[in-house]
Order: sequence, then C-alpha cells, then structure tokens
Amino acid sequence: MKKGALFLLFFILAKAGMAQSRDSIIVYFNSARADISEGDKTHIDSVFSFQKPTKIFIEAHCDIIGSDAYNDGLANRRAQEVWNYLNEKNYISGNVPHRGFGKRKPINSNSTEQERALNRRAVISYEKKS
Repeated sequence: MKKGALFLLFFILAKAGMAQSRDSIIVYFNSARADISEGDKTHIDSVFSFQKPTKIFIEAHCDIIGSDAYNDGLANRRAQEVWNYLNEKNYISGNVPHRGFGKRKPINSNSTEQERALNRRAVISYEKKS
C-alpha cells in the first residue's frame, strides 16, 4: 500500500512539474497591410525573450472589406509575417502551424472602423512551461 501511495504522489508531482500555461498574443494590422508594427514586435519580444514557447499556433484574420480571395491572401501573408518574425528571433523551431482565415472568423460585426480594426489581427496561441 505504501509503495502505491508513494508512486501516486511521485506521479502527481512529476505532472505538476511539467505543467503548461496557455496564453495568446494578438498582433493588429493596418488596413490592407501585413507588416508587424514595432510596438507589436516589442510585445512579442517581452513575452518570449525569457522563455520560448513549447507549442505555438498562428492564425490571421482580416476585416470584411474586400473579396474572399483578396482577404484569404492577405490573411495568409499576415500569418507568414508573424511566423517569419518568430523564426527570425529564434522563438520557434521546426514546423509551426500558421493559417489565414480571411474574413471568415470575425470577432464582431465589422460595422464600424473600430470593429474592423479589431478584426485585422493575428493570434499567436502558445504554451510555455509554468
């Protein structure tokens, strides 16, 4: 009985030591642009400079202005630019999934300029050891 309890305690402690925290960074873009602002680069650097993420996924989005084909291409360029920056800074290694969703997944109705600005984004979802 004691061996079983010790094993269980060891297992729980080992799992706690491997705990991951999940979070995200949102990068915003100007209309019809895919370049990352210096402010967003600084934000990314402040999050990843001390500890690289263990898992990461990048998804990019557009506002409702323009055709599906145009926005798909723009969203893919945004996702690629974020990937390029993370790779250039050595925050990622290997194959990191990144995808553009165009205007298909808005977070609001796109009815005002402020709402459209919030939809011009890339979301970097990541896990880090806690």
